[in-house]
Amino acid sequence: MVTFYLPDNCTWALRLTAVRSDFSGNGAQWRPSGFTRIGFPLVGNSPRILGSVLFATGTENFAQADQIGRFSSQIYGGGLQFRFTPLQDVTGVAAYQKRTDGRRETSFGINYGIRF
Repeated sequence: MVTFYLPDNCTWALRLTAVRSDFSGNGAQWRPSGFTRIGFPLVGNSPRILGSVLFATGTENFAQADQIGRFSSQIYGGGLQFRFTPLQDVTGVAAYQKRTDGRRETSFGINYGIRF
């Protein structure tokens, strides 16, 4: 994963991954995936309240593990972070996943971060 620090307290994170799965009867397969997130301040140039948007894509194969089978997916999401201090923050996130088999998933989360 690479993070680029851009002007005005903006960031851009990029990750490319390839995963190898090997199921009996299917043989070994390599599956690529990618992730990108852009973070930006929401109030002027202040790093205290930050927003982010993300996109991820990939292919998964669960053919023998739990009978879901193989599917590709795209994930769209975003988040909002409030920094109490430079060492403490709370972040809320939401994401929507769209799969090739017609399934959809929406998820929400909240994190409390402490840095040492």
